[in-house]
Amino acid sequence: MEKREFNKIIKQQLLSYGFAKIGTYDYVKEAQDGKTKLIVRAPDQTYGFSVGAQFVDFLTEYADYSGKFNKSCMYYPVGALLQFAGRRDYSESQIVGAVKAVIEKIDLFLKNGQNAILDNINDWVFGVENESKKNDIYAYFDLPLIDPYSKDYQDKRASQMSGGGMSILPLTEYLQHKDFYDAYKDYDSFDAEICVNEEKNEVVIHFHSKPKNY
Repeated sequence: MEKREFNKIIKQQLLSYGFAKIGTYDYVKEAQDGKTKLIVRAPDQTYGFSVGAQFVDFLTEYADYSGKFNKSCMYYPVGALLQFAGRRDYSESQIVGAVKAVIEKIDLFLKNGQNAILDNINDWVFGVENESKKNDIYAYFDLPLIDPYSKDYQDKRASQMSGGGMSILPLTEYLQHKDFYDAYKDYDSFDAEICVNEEKNEVVIHFHSKPKNY
């Protein structure tokens, strides 16, 4: 399907569900609690649908109530719907069905706003790994805060890195919590290589997976 027609159908469908178009791909609707905006980012011929949320009284550096998707403070996964539209010939019925599926997935949040988000907080994600941002959101919802330097948190992070990966952090952060970061070398599930770059004022921790013994 031609791109213009594809976008037109999505626009018509989202408008019919009460969303307002405020950008090329951004559609916004306020939840019934009057304090929450749900933003649907429409497919762009490569990526599929994405959904973000904003809160009117979320007074942090992440605060925004503009309805712009890239200003969302948290995100709700809605599945791989209408991905790679530039290479796949989606029919009108498939597009209509995909929009309906997205609305059904977020209908609870549109009806009940923040209460529904709180009840399903573990289903939401916060973009990049940023414990400070998560704690701002948890504090907003009066939830227990994350201690990013606790043994429980480190064990969870180590489990995530058992297959390999890396973390980049400011040199000042590493020096302030050196014992915590150096303790990654004590795990048996990977080899941790800590590379200090004083010129760039950063530290890179490489997690090298170990071969499995069967």
